[in-house]
Amino acid sequence: MQSLFRQGAWALSRWRAASLLIALLLLWEVAARLIPQRATIVPAPSQILGVVFKNYSVFIVAIQPTILEATAGFLIGCTVALALALVFLRWQAAEQALYNLAVTLNSVPYLAIIPLLVIWLGNGFAPKIAIAAMATFFPVLVNATRGLKASDPQSLDMMHVLGASWIQTLVKLRLPMSLPYLFAAFKISAPAAVLGATVGEWIGSKTGIGYLILTSMFNFDVLMLWATMLVSALVALSGFLLFAVLERVTVGRWSEPVGDEDGSA
Repeated sequence: MQSLFRQGAWALSRWRAASLLIALLLLWEVAARLIPQRATIVPAPSQILGVVFKNYSVFIVAIQPTILEATAGFLIGCTVALALALVFLRWQAAEQALYNLAVTLNSVPYLAIIPLLVIWLGNGFAPKIAIAAMATFFPVLVNATRGLKASDPQSLDMMHVLGASWIQTLVKLRLPMSLPYLFAAFKISAPAAVLGATVGEWIGSKTGIGYLILTSMFNFDVLMLWATMLVSALVALSGFLLFAVLERVTVGRWSEPVGDEDGSA
């Protein structure tokens, strides 16, 4: 019963969010129709969707390098962040020495780093992947470090009494307990990787969503600019939804109370 109640509450919250979004879009559409002189700056949603469908093939070509850069950067950033979080867990001195450095590097604006990356790595995929990895790295590092230390002290003591090694404690206890933290980081980092790749395409690139945004802005093509922003947002949202579904399948079921064999809670 508790499981059904939670599922019903979850579905109701999603329905409310969808209803609010639809209401806002309808309000936007009506306002754009009633104030046509503003349509050249903020076009109606129907006009934006029309441009997206009209230029469907253009967007399909443009999103491919952006997705490639964001995916590669996400994987690299997550791998480095998780490895460093394990180092922090194993050696407290390493966390004290390197954590503040990671915070400092994260505070540097991407637009200040991109020109250096283009000089160092060229105009290919490498600088965009590097920016996407940097956008991914810090949220995963923070959440992984916190999640790996979130285990119950009593459970840790029990593992110690049972003679479990550090690796066994990590696999059997720390990693499962850190899953909510990790998925929270992944849901933040997946859109951030798309944003990083898109921003990276503003300099020294002739492909991708970022390049399409830049050319639309330079050409004062407002409709195309809004349409490109919409496509970029949908790509970023797809990454978030992917990990939200994975979280629901894994963490959601894992955290639910297990009933008796006869079905009672």
